[in-house]
Amino acid sequence: MPMHPDHSDIPTADDAPWMPLEGLIEQWAELAQEATTPFLSKAVSAAFAAFSYEQEALASYQLARTEHPLGTTAYWPSALETYEPTLDDLDRASKEWTATAYALRSAAFGRDGVCLHRLRGLVTDALTERQRVCRIAHVVRAEQQARYHQQKQQYQEARP
Repeated sequence: MPMHPDHSDIPTADDAPWMPLEGLIEQWAELAQEATTPFLSKAVSAAFAAFSYEQEALASYQLARTEHPLGTTAYWPSALETYEPTLDDLDRASKEWTATAYALRSAAFGRDGVCLHRLRGLVTDALTERQRVCRIAHVVRAEQQARYHQQKQQYQEARP
């Protein structure tokens, strides 16, 4: 097995499931209007924190790709540092979706004034969003690794 695999099978930015969040935000805002109990309030709060982290991740990802386009490098470790803010925010978003799911599960135990079937659906939605955010992180990590390797090779080739 080669130490540095062929990167042709590495996911690209086009493979990352970034998506507009406005529709999801509206759905959770509707639940926020019904959130009259601690667990529902906690669930809504965590969902909005997840949205915020994902928005920050996308902004830092776009900045990384704009300031450090593929094929350019100031010094070879830059890909490592360039992608870390994005990955940190995606990890935080994933944790917030987990917190959302647990808060909804707790709300389901007490029914918290919302239909049990709806609460179960919201837990599924939260877990689906967590999975999507994790897929984005996977693509960004693969891109980070590929770019790091490319930058390292460019640096080594440029050395006398």
